[in-house]
This record gives sequence, C-alpha cells and structure tokens, in this order.
Amino acid sequence: MALHEIELRGLIGTGRTREAILRAEQAAPSPTTAIAPQWRVIELITTGKVRLLGGDTRGATELLTQAVDEARTLRLPHQLQRINRAGGHGLAEVNEAAAQALSQLRTEMAA
Repeated sequence: MALHEIELRGLIGTGRTREAILRAEQAAPSPTTAIAPQWRVIELITTGKVRLLGGDTRGATELLTQAVDEARTLRLPHQLQRINRAGGHGLAEVNEAAAQALSQLRTEMAA
C-alpha cells in the first residue's frame, strides 16, 4: 500500500498524471505486511488527489472524506493540511471538514 502511494505521488510529481490516473483507477494492492496507520491516510489522500485530477470528483470526495475522518482519529494535523491542498477549490465540503478537524486538533493540543 505504501509503495502504491509513493508510486502515484512520483508519477504526479514527474508530470505523468495520465499514468497516475490509470493506476489509481485500479484497486490498490493488498499490503503484504502490516503498515503504520498513517500510511493508510497518506494513501487515501494521494489517491483522492489523483482521482480529482482525473475528473472523478465523487471518488475523490469519498476518499478524501474518509482521509479526514481517519486523520482526525489518528490526530494527524499534517495530513489534514495535505487534504486541503489536495482538494483545491473543487471540493469545498471536504476542505471545510479538514479545516474544522485541524482547528479542533489545534485547540486540543493547546489545552
């Protein structure tokens, strides 16, 4: 799973968006070993971003909403920030949920 995410991010970063979209449309490989929970969130965000680049706003919304929930539960502020960047202007509801979760985490951390 982690390698799948790294591959997608690398494809996007090197301008091979179409190839990333094709890979994201396929099911992610099953993990062969246990991975840290934050890698699941990272993979959801990257795949959501790729889906959005491919014009699949519904799929992107589902993945990024799930990422918000998991990032909130795992207390991953950096990943909530990544969700906002990945969602861009096209996914206002997802961005709002991520911003609220991030604000809540900051409040809890400051207490």
